[in-house]
This record gives sequence, C-alpha cells and structure tokens, in this order.
Amino acid sequence: MDCCMNGVYQPFLFLCLLAFAIFPLQAGEVPLCSGENRLLALVDRPSEALSACIVPARSLLIESGYTYQQTTPNGFSHNVPQMEWRFGLGHHTEIDILPPAYNWQSTPRQVGYGVVTVGAKRIAYYDDHQLVTLQAAISPPSGGNNFGGRKNGCMVNGIYNYSFDSGFGIAAQVGFASFVTQPVDGNQRYLSMNPLILAGWPLQDKMNMYVEAYAQSRTAPNQGWGVNADAGLVFLVAKNMTVDVVYNQRLHGALNSLERSFGGGLVIGFF
Repeated sequence: MDCCMNGVYQPFLFLCLLAFAIFPLQAGEVPLCSGENRLLALVDRPSEALSACIVPARSLLIESGYTYQQTTPNGFSHNVPQMEWRFGLGHHTEIDILPPAYNWQSTPRQVGYGVVTVGAKRIAYYDDHQLVTLQAAISPPSGGNNFGGRKNGCMVNGIYNYSFDSGFGIAAQVGFASFVTQPVDGNQRYLSMNPLILAGWPLQDKMNMYVEAYAQSRTAPNQGWGVNADAGLVFLVAKNMTVDVVYNQRLHGALNSLERSFGGGLVIGFF
C-alpha cells in the first residue's frame, strides 16, 4: 500500500521524523565524520548518495548547485539553485529542508519550480570503520504546474558506509519512495525501490573523488527500471567550504529523463 496515499500514513511518517530527534543514541564523536577536513565527509552533494554523516549539533550546512542536462530523446534543461539547508540538532540527528529549485526545459518548452522537501536523518550505528544512517523525507504539495506536485510524496532510505584505513570507502544505499508526477502529467502516483552503490577515495588531503551507480525500479507510472552512473570531485577550498563538479550518464531506461548532465556546486558550513 502507498505510504502517502490519501494522507493516511502521513502523520505516521511525521512521527517517525520526530522520533529521530528524541530517541537516545550513544554520545560521542563519530570517527568517520570528524577531523580537520570533516566537511568532505559531511556534504551530500554532488553525489546522488546521501552522506551517512550528520551535521554537528547547533551547526548549519547550506548546499547549492547548478546542473545542465541533456534529456532523452532530445533537448536540454537547466536546474538551479538546488538548495539544501541542513541543521544539526544534536544526538546524531539533523533536519533537512530543500526549497524548490527552478527548472528551464527546452523540449517540451517548460519552466517553473519543483517541490519543497523536508526530511530528517539519524545515525543508527557507528564504529571506527562503519556507519549506518536512516533517513526519511516528505514532499508536500508545492511548486509549479510543470515541475511541482499536488499530492504528498515520501521516501525512506538506509545508508551504509565503510571506510578502510587507506581512506578508500564504499557506500550502499537502499530506499523506497512514493513519487507523484507533475500536475501537467496528471498527478499520477507510483512506487519505486531505489538502490545505489558508491566508491570514493582521496586524491589528496583536500580533494575527494567518487564514482557511483544508482537505479529506480520505476521511473514513471508506466515505465520500469532506470539506471544512471556519475563521477565527481569535491574540493575543500576552506575549512568550512567545498566546491564540486560532477558528470552524469544514462546507462539504461529513462531515470530523470537523463541522457547526460554536467554540474557544479558550493557548500558552506557554519559550525
């Protein structure tokens, strides 16, 4: 059954988000998320994978970016500013707010704002090499007719991260989502399982590289699997600032209507 259908399970999802913030967890610094260059581990962008690390208590991360996308079967689009505000609540918990992004699409010619998303992320387990984090988010009716939504969407994700002594790391993420098509496409709802795998490593102390592949079991109400891959670089230009670049390529299906894309972004931390 759809976790957001008719609003029946929406209060339950919000209670889950609230429980993230109040359920106790062992205190202490998380080894994989600490150190002089910790911002490299904290940032979500530019990967599709969410960081398993949590923003420290009473801290704020502001993430932003731009993407130029070549769409299938032809055409292109621009997406900006891809904002994400991440607030650290303490107890290894954060609240995330993603304001609507502006989209300009050539074929068919459409412009407008996407949906707003509110979520929470909480560490469930950690040790010197491993990190397990849970995340849940809801997208209420918001945005424009071309890229927004008129029904609630929601998702839950489990994130696992393992880091070797060399700095090489692997991450796996599995999510389940209830998506809704844009109003112009009829507000149709569909469910999807969303697996992802990522490998990352440091090129130097202040530069990380990653490659990842990610998929959705349904990319539209009448479409099946879609698989994309991307690779990116993240540079720590200051203790509280990163810049990034990313290249994304379609492998199978029509996930995000993508053929290929290029993007970049900026993250600023207030600790």
